[in-house]
Amino acid sequence: MTDKILGLFICAWISLIITLIFSYDTFKEYYTAFMNFTALFASLLGIWQFLRSND
Repeated sequence: MTDKILGLFICAWISLIITLIFSYDTFKEYYTAFMNFTALFASLLGIWQFLRSND
């Protein structure tokens, strides 16, 4: 259970950092950045779950 929580936080931080880096210059709107963050977080979380299920 702690691995899933840790993975969740890791995915959240990675996607947040990537979103901030990419949206800083191109998008000044918070809505677009938030949508990008949500999509990125969902995809990273899906990849994490896929990798965890293969172990």
